[in-house]
Amino acid sequence: MPRLKDHLNFASVDLNRVQKFRENSYNQELAKIVATPWPGAVYDYSIAYIPGAFEQTGWINSPPPFTSQVVYSAEGRPTLIIYSGSNFLYQRLNRYIVRARACQQPTDPSREDICSDVVITFQLEDVNNMMPQFIDQFSLSEVGLLENSPMGTEVLKLFAVDLDPTPKFNQIKYSLLPTTDASNFAIKEDLLLTVTGQFDFEKKKNYVLKVKAEDSDASSLQANQGRPNSAELPLTVFLLDQNDQCPRFTKPELKITVRESVGVGEVIGKIDATDSDETSVLVYTMVGSSDNFAVISVSGQVKVVRPLALAVEKTQTYTVSVNDGECEIVGTMIIEIVSTNERLPEFTQSVYTNTVTELSVVNAPNLPNQPSAVDPNEQKHLVYSLGGFFISYFGINSETGQVSIIKGMPRDKPVGQPVFSISVMANNQKGYAYAVVEIRLEDINNQYPRWPFPNSMVACPENSVVGTSCAELVAPDADFGNNTLSTYRAITNDQDFRITEDGFLIPLTVSSLDYVYWFLILLRTIHLCSSCRALTPQLTLSVIPG
Repeated sequence: MPRLKDHLNFASVDLNRVQKFRENSYNQELAKIVATPWPGAVYDYSIAYIPGAFEQTGWINSPPPFTSQVVYSAEGRPTLIIYSGSNFLYQRLNRYIVRARACQQPTDPSREDICSDVVITFQLEDVNNMMPQFIDQFSLSEVGLLENSPMGTEVLKLFAVDLDPTPKFNQIKYSLLPTTDASNFAIKEDLLLTVTGQFDFEKKKNYVLKVKAEDSDASSLQANQGRPNSAELPLTVFLLDQNDQCPRFTKPELKITVRESVGVGEVIGKIDATDSDETSVLVYTMVGSSDNFAVISVSGQVKVVRPLALAVEKTQTYTVSVNDGECEIVGTMIIEIVSTNERLPEFTQSVYTNTVTELSVVNAPNLPNQPSAVDPNEQKHLVYSLGGFFISYFGINSETGQVSIIKGMPRDKPVGQPVFSISVMANNQKGYAYAVVEIRLEDINNQYPRWPFPNSMVACPENSVVGTSCAELVAPDADFGNNTLSTYRAITNDQDFRITEDGFLIPLTVSSLDYVYWFLILLRTIHLCSSCRALTPQLTLSVIPG
């Protein structure tokens, strides 16, 4: 393509020097390009772009950073004027390369397009147009400070940035703006410090401040009127509570009145204490021990741990303490137990056991373990009575509860048993209480041995071994223990068989005949002979084939 370089000249432009203009320039004339046309020719001027960083600025979707205008002189000489646009940001791109082209119009038929290019470099100059910015401003809106912190305590290290790259524009200076609480703090360089040591959480919990960050030169922004750019940070300093206050009782003395009918486990009152420290955890205790009451350590509630009817003292005084981990206070708790007269009688035991000889009639003084009940009410009146299947054997004094045996009780079967039990009832104006009287019987030797049948028959195998038991005699005795031991003996001697004292039949010879024997059976016991019993049955012995 033919060139018109010799016919293209420039006004207000030094091609050997980088052209500079300020970042905030708008529609400022930057360069004039003048071309001398061929005689009779008309030329079209335009701005073309050299590939590279210039095309990466986003001009396609943004207002162009440069505009142009062609102006003709009176002689018809064209001049291309380049103006600054409004889309400059020094931090994004600050060096621009612009190519201008002049082409002859219309196109020459034989020589095609006749054009000429010129390249101009523009350098953007930074201006102070960036505002300081606090980093993580949201998280910096609140900061904690331990109460009782001494003077000069560091509260916060301030940190704001200015995106202007020029050093004289981006230096930050911090200051406190006037607020009600500003006098308690000061800023030294980039540190927020305390200037008093009187921070008391219980008196004041929060301090409201406003921090100003200001850059180091006059602003290029018209709104700032030549003042440096600045930003403000609202800041709340909230105190962190320390455990520096002792608990306090809401009342100098705690008095609790409780009815004696209150059940075990029920809460009857509370130790009331407060602590100005919000972080304190109060622990409630009862000094010493108590059989009737306990204090829940985390809440101060007082609960019943034993039936109050068992309490001997109706007015009880305790020392209680409240501790927050650093400080302990003690106070007095008085509990008054009020009688309700609505309690049932109470037996001293649930079971009263005595041992007597069977068939004995026993007066009350001879039964040592007598049932006994108390009436816990103020108006005392008890009436005793008996109940149960064996009531016919017993008698009771309705006023004292003394029990006697009015009819002897058998121990031996089939009608007797070793233990007889009855219920004893004590009744007051509220109702009944119950206990058991248990009589254990000692056996006497008052029963005969008894054959299962009046005429008994035992079988002994034929050819049984001589001298070895071939059968056993059994005559049960209804007595108990040693009283059941019996001795067996034949009334007449026999040459073919012998009966041992234990009741075993021993053959003396080998026999196959039937025999009829009469036996006398004696019962030996530890009692005197007058208590012995005897039974004489008829026994038939049959020898069966072996």
